[in-house]
Amino acid sequence: MEDPSVEVRIAPTGRLLLAVSLATIVFGLANISGPIFMAGALALLLIGICQRLSYRHLCGMIVSRHLPQRARAGECYPVETKILGGKLFPAGTAVRFFDPLAAVNAERAIVTGGPEPAHLRYLGKSMRRGINRSRTWTIQSNWPLGLFESRRRGSFEDSNPLIAIPNPFLPPELKKQLDRINFDSGRLLHAPPDPGAEFRLLREFRPGDPVRSIDWARSLSSRSLQVAELEPPRPRPRTYGLILHSLQIPGQVLTPASYEMILRIATGVLLRFQQDEIPLLYRHFPDKTIRLRNRTAINDEIDRLALSRRNPVLSLDSILTAAPEFNACDEVFILSDRPVIDWEEKLRIAFPRGKCIDAGSFSRAARPGLRLVHRSST
Repeated sequence: MEDPSVEVRIAPTGRLLLAVSLATIVFGLANISGPIFMAGALALLLIGICQRLSYRHLCGMIVSRHLPQRARAGECYPVETKILGGKLFPAGTAVRFFDPLAAVNAERAIVTGGPEPAHLRYLGKSMRRGINRSRTWTIQSNWPLGLFESRRRGSFEDSNPLIAIPNPFLPPELKKQLDRINFDSGRLLHAPPDPGAEFRLLREFRPGDPVRSIDWARSLSSRSLQVAELEPPRPRPRTYGLILHSLQIPGQVLTPASYEMILRIATGVLLRFQQDEIPLLYRHFPDKTIRLRNRTAINDEIDRLALSRRNPVLSLDSILTAAPEFNACDEVFILSDRPVIDWEEKLRIAFPRGKCIDAGSFSRAARPGLRLVHRSST
């Protein structure tokens, strides 16, 4: 039974040999010459054998590919591919392999090594966020004798599904603010001692210690002077919140680029809090509010952003009702694909410590993308 994944077509060399063989057969019949006829028939038989071999030697090939579990959309990542030929695939055959996931040089020449698989290492690239949709690979061969071009397509056996997360982006103003948060979180850990704080441990009396610091009750029980060591004050850790929402306003249409940009900013904020190991109160409307306490929780939310679709809220009421959950936060970042002019004024009352950001709230020069060079007309 023919394998529909294998295509065989005659090469220019094969067409030439076919024309010569047919002409030889006709010439042998016209001149009643047995040797000439047999030469043409043998050439025609050779063409038929090569056609059969060119089809069968690509059958049974297995292509497995190792991909990272997570990558950033639009950035390159390492890919390792193994190509194992079938039982009829001859060793040392040169073929051309095509992987549509490759960032550059998607088609490359390889030489098989017999029973051992051929290894390919190259860079892959996914432009869209979400789970990578595995496209088909293509192997092209001219074996044997170059009379036919055989091509086979098949599906990759991937090690795991690749999730392309939104490529993180932080506007300069927001990046400075996150730098300040990192600085403040480290500064609070080294606060000066407070004389009025409760003690945390006891130690033996040393010359120069004030007499009022002696704990007489414990000194009598231990039969040596004990001093109460004061604990440095630990101010309440600063807490932060992140709100991500899409607002649907009748009669207004947003481009998908606005939603993609706000996802990139949200991913950049989450990665920054993950890097600085700062817990975060998070809500992506219309989902519920959760607290991201560790790296694993933040990674899970970034994966959800990679798979998310725009699910807008119809009004700001649902966001306003969630304000009490963020009252304890010292600072709240509110992100939306809708321009801030449509919602900032109403949310400022409920979120007095809110930082409102939309996809266009920073200068055009700070936006990621290609720079256009304007040429002056001559």
